[in-house]
Amino acid sequence: MQSNKISYRLGPTESREERFLGCKGGEQRTKQNAMALIDVQERMAPKKDRLGLSCFAFHMAVGAFVLAGWLISSTEALLFYLVLLPAMATQWALNRGSCVINNIETWFRTGRWRDREQGEDGRFLVMLCDWLFAMRPDPGALDRLSYFVVLFLWVLGLGHFFSLVLA
Repeated sequence: MQSNKISYRLGPTESREERFLGCKGGEQRTKQNAMALIDVQERMAPKKDRLGLSCFAFHMAVGAFVLAGWLISSTEALLFYLVLLPAMATQWALNRGSCVINNIETWFRTGRWRDREQGEDGRFLVMLCDWLFAMRPDPGALDRLSYFVVLFLWVLGLGHFFSLVLA
């Protein structure tokens, strides 16, 4: 079993456990000095500047259309919807899991199409889950869920389209 302890040279009065927990020379182990070593990730949220909020609002509008678009009664709008969903999923697959909206925001911010350090490339849904539900799901599982939901919504849209055309 792999140990979480770091290799180092002990001082004359330190034990390995005291060094790991941040206790010095026989200090009592407390919750405070043990908690100082826990790596806490900051909560993700939409960027609060004008560009970030604009991209977030546009992302949410596209998401709302994707979730509810299959209910539209216009055959032309349903055809657009039925083309949009596979195009969106294909774009995710070809763009390494990143949405073009995030790439455009990153390009405006950094001058590069993709920047994993500064941008939100491929992390929009993870950010949304963390912001709304205080949890960060596995990106692979989130990708599989996203593709399944898009397929399910596309089938619903196709069924609605045929019901309108055949009626």
